[in-house]
Formats: sequence, C-alpha cells, structure tokens
Amino acid sequence: YCHPALQVQRSPRRGLGLVLTEAVQEGTLLFACTPFAAAPQADLQRAVMERLKWCTQTDFDRFFSLDDGTDAQRDVPAQPLPQGRPADAAPCDRAPRLIDEQRVERILRLNTHARDRLNAHGASTDSNLYGVWLLPALLNHACRPTVSRTYVGE
Repeated sequence: YCHPALQVQRSPRRGLGLVLTEAVQEGTLLFACTPFAAAPQADLQRAVMERLKWCTQTDFDRFFSLDDGTDAQRDVPAQPLPQGRPADAAPCDRAPRLIDEQRVERILRLNTHARDRLNAHGASTDSNLYGVWLLPALLNHACRPTVSRTYVGE
C-alpha cells in the first residue's frame, strides 16, 4: 500500500526521497511493504544477491536507485512505488543477471535495518533479522525524525 499523496522525488542535496504532495493528518498510514530481502545479518548480502538475480526489472531498478554512498546521480525508477499489480510480483523468466557485488555491499551498508522485536511489555529486544525495505530506505534520515516505523509480521 502507498498513500496517494506519496511520491519519489529528487532533492538537490539529498538524492532520492519520499515526499508528500499534500498535507496528511498525524498518524496517517503512508505505506506498508514487505522486505526486498531479509536474513540473519551474516547472510543478508547473499540473500540480496540471490534476489537480484531473479527479481523483476522494476524491483531491480528500485534496489539500485538506493544510495550507495557515492555522489552518482541515480535516476528515479520508471515505477518508483509499488502499484499492487500482479506484474510487480511476477517472477523473472530469463537467465539470472550478473550483479556488481561491491555496489550491493555499499547499498546495504547505508540501507539495512534490523527488524525491531518487542517483548510482552513493549520494550525492544535484540533481533537477528536484518533486511532492506525499498520504500523505508527512501525516508528522510533526519536528526529530528518526523515519521515512525512499525514492523508487523515480516
């Protein structure tokens, strides 16, 4: 799910980011998504590499539009937000791609999150599950955050 007012835009000094095109009420759900890949920290890069070999071209383009720490200008993907169409989740029907493993490592270094786990009292506990979520990776990384994240299920 993506809120209709949510867009991916380029900021002159901050690269690609999620932007609201109209005001929304506090507490409004802006998007919900599953991870591009999730695994224990030691296995995450291998899981991402495998997913990139076979994923749709749309997801491939979305992944490689994420910041990798270089000053390279990355284009906004042709379909930057999931549309909920069957083609968005269709498996690849061609030979696996060759992937730049060093670039994947740079992207993961800047865009990996640990999945938060809460105990029965609502306190955060350690998690061994790490992943890359394509939309949350485009959120503003501000010192004074204006959004919150919640993991439900995956």
